[in-house]
Amino acid sequence: MLRGLVTIIILTHSLSGLAQIFEGKVTYKLEIKNADPNLPDSVFKMMYAGAPETTQVYYYRDNNYKSVTEGQPVKSFQIYEPATNRTYGYTDQATDIAFWSEGSSVTTIEKLDVKESIMGIPCSAVLMKTGDSQVTLYFNAKFKVDIKKVKEDNSWEKYLREARAIPLKYIMKGGPAKHYIVLTAIDVKEEKLTADFFNLPKFKQTMKSPF
Repeated sequence: MLRGLVTIIILTHSLSGLAQIFEGKVTYKLEIKNADPNLPDSVFKMMYAGAPETTQVYYYRDNNYKSVTEGQPVKSFQIYEPATNRTYGYTDQATDIAFWSEGSSVTTIEKLDVKESIMGIPCSAVLMKTGDSQVTLYFNAKFKVDIKKVKEDNSWEKYLREARAIPLKYIMKGGPAKHYIVLTAIDVKEEKLTADFFNLPKFKQTMKSPF
């Protein structure tokens, strides 16, 4: 009987460990923030007054992700391809072409001494800098990734190695833009996703993004 109890305890512990690996989707609220010190926030808000509320849904599995932007007249998609370190973007209005961009090399990545509650979940943060751009990502170890599946050497996977969890918030700044983008999680759902779900659809043409 004792032997059977030990087996049950070991099995329960193993299943608990497996359950900690997050696979599923996160819905983020997308906000555009003012980054121009010469532009009053009141004027900035007037410029974007009446814009539809936009959400971005990210699907995560190991080192793969796929995103869908909703709330705009045109639905846009992104698929990250780990093997090539490329992110492909396309829309539901232009089904014959996709544009790709390569992931940048991270100059620095550091843990920040800040905490923030997102959906009532306490989160830590890391800051990644690449050229003239930077991204702050907030995370909680509850939404763990399988680090053994992270093999490539690029910005996304360096983040995964550092945080070992999917982000619940992104703050993206940099470049010539006079604004920055904030994605904040408003819903998280575990969901089994197949490898095929992250395959790029068949396009007549793929080309490097001019941006």
